[in-house]
Amino acid sequence: MITVENVHKIAIKEALYYEHVILIYLFSRGSVDSIKEYLSYKPDAAKLLNKLQELGFILEYEFKRDLLKPRLTRIKTNASKCRDLFKGYHIKETVKASISGIVDWIQEYRLLFRGKKPKAMGDKNKCLQKMRWFYEKYPEYADKELIMNAAKRHIASKQGDNYMYMRQADYFIRKPEKVDDSLMDISELATYCEELQLRETEGPAESESPKYGQEVI
Repeated sequence: MITVENVHKIAIKEALYYEHVILIYLFSRGSVDSIKEYLSYKPDAAKLLNKLQELGFILEYEFKRDLLKPRLTRIKTNASKCRDLFKGYHIKETVKASISGIVDWIQEYRLLFRGKKPKAMGDKNKCLQKMRWFYEKYPEYADKELIMNAAKRHIASKQGDNYMYMRQADYFIRKPEKVDDSLMDISELATYCEELQLRETEGPAESESPKYGQEVI
């Protein structure tokens, strides 16, 4: 597994988005199923693939948009070019170490939600199980500091409504929801992580520019 730190370094150095780096990494590993699954949750999947084809990381591909979600049916990549992008970077070969470390800080994560509303902390075992799922599903966001800041940002955004619409700690990580008659796993945590990374690389959106005296997370 590539570390979040290296994703950031490569993205800055090569002027790529985080999603580009993750996809190129999956290409370099020949993880076709992982590529298809990753793209299935990206509404701009075709745009991502077009860019990587322009840069020479993809030789050809076939992409179809179903009624429910986009679908990659065929892809041929420039494997050597993909592997060359990661030369000189330390790449973790397993996610076991980082996933096993979640148990050391999951309680710290839950305590962020404490006292905001009834049951806000969620079940500890469910939080642990869902966070492990999150690390495998979104390796580009598998970073404790990023996750904690995303949770703090979510909680702060719901303060004005007395936390009425704040997600429970485990549901913030992963919650099955019905979308077009299909049940899908929705992760608000992933959305907040993506927004924080975009703020780091592109700056805050105009609509979220902080007011005088406002704390920035």
